Amino acid sequence: MKLIIRPLFLLLCCAALLCAPAVHASQEPLSIVCTIFPAYDFARQLAGDTAQVTLLLPPGGDCHSYEPSPRDIIRIQEADLFLYGGGESDHWVEEILSSMGDDAPRTFRLTDCVTLLAEETTESMEAHHEEAEMDEHVWTSPKNAMRIVEDLSAALCEIAPENADAECYGHIRSLVAQTNPDLIFITGDVVYGEFDDSGRSLEQFCAFMNGLCIPWAPVFGNHDNESARGVAWQCDLLESGEYCLFRRGNVTGNGNYTVGISVGGRLCRVLYMMDSNGCGGGTDPALCRAAGFAPDQVAWLRTRGEAVGRAGNIPGTVAFHIPTSDFLLAARSCGYETEDTKRNYVIGVDVPARNGDFGCRREMHSAFASPEGFRDAMRAARVDGVFVGHDHAINTSVLWQGIRWTYGFKTGQYDYHIPGHMGGTLVTLNPWATPGALPDNSESAPFTVRHVPALTLYGPFPNGI
Repeated sequence: MKLIIRPLFLLLCCAALLCAPAVHASQEPLSIVCTIFPAYDFARQLAGDTAQVTLLLPPGGDCHSYEPSPRDIIRIQEADLFLYGGGESDHWVEEILSSMGDDAPRTFRLTDCVTLLAEETTESMEAHHEEAEMDEHVWTSPKNAMRIVEDLSAALCEIAPENADAECYGHIRSLVAQTNPDLIFITGDVVYGEFDDSGRSLEQFCAFMNGLCIPWAPVFGNHDNESARGVAWQCDLLESGEYCLFRRGNVTGNGNYTVGISVGGRLCRVLYMMDSNGCGGGTDPALCRAAGFAPDQVAWLRTRGEAVGRAGNIPGTVAFHIPTSDFLLAARSCGYETEDTKRNYVIGVDVPARNGDFGCRREMHSAFASPEGFRDAMRAARVDGVFVGHDHAINTSVLWQGIRWTYGFKTGQYDYHIPGHMGGTLVTLNPWATPGALPDNSESAPFTVRHVPALTLYGPFPNGI
């Protein structure tokens, strides 16, 4: 498809924007009270330091004989959310909640999240014709645990919707206000699908992005497609978005498509969006579980690039989620890394910068081997820029072999990241650059790249990183 825009792109390296709530330190933390440890553990892992989570049952206590103290009852009544199992061991809960009337807190019952199974019966029980009880230990099943976490995450966001805004949407608004982009492209892992079997989080994200009224082009990461809603539903949702440019494509993966960039009515660049696959946790047969590009994807890039080339010397940009091994080779070839893969660094601080390179490495590269013919395909497509996500604690941008290899700046607060490094990556095109000019971040380069902090969290970086 062709898009007539001004040459300003905003890259969002989401890395699971949505999954759990988060709040600023200035906000009052939620009060969550739990009867049993599994509920307590789920709540504290999801809420982190955004909530005060209390466990009523003392360590080693017997939940079947537990009786709440007057202090426990007050804690329950004053809680923002009260979690309990819902089985026979919580027989006292319903009575207490009923006695509170309108003052009862919002509740979350683990057994409501899953289908209950009958406990196994013994010969003794069968001999006495005892009625089988439903197994209340629902958290022991990994599949049940994931469903509980998904529903609990949604409940927490409903209690404090400003938390989802604080975790990601506010950051994106800040970035859009700072950069006024003409296109937003996203390098995957918007939502960890294993926690979004209902699809609610992805629906909310799509509604938010379309509400910005800015064209946006996403690719899937290796966690997005783990949702029980299935890949076809996710693709249909994206394709139906008013401003979403996503197309599923007809080669291996889900989301191999192109976006043509025109300035002044002239095609000046083509953006190749590709699915790097690797969704090992998904069950949909439409998924390719092995990380990397299949041969037909490499052939797709080559043939698309050759077709564009017949229209002129049009440069290309490739965006996908999991980096290829070329990123590690680029860092080593430029002298930023050695065989000591555990060494962290900031380009321009710990190691001298070259060719306008910049960024920080705080973890080892997690990449798949560059597939056979991939670099040849990129040459056929005249690619001079590659953008990826996946590695939350790397945001380097390195020029190597005429191509700028850039890790996007992490956008969402969920999951691990480099403290203070949160925002987006601004790509500014220069459609009047001399053909074949190196992307060295100079004024004459075909495009420039810089990371932009989300001012909702941080001020500008003193060194531009």
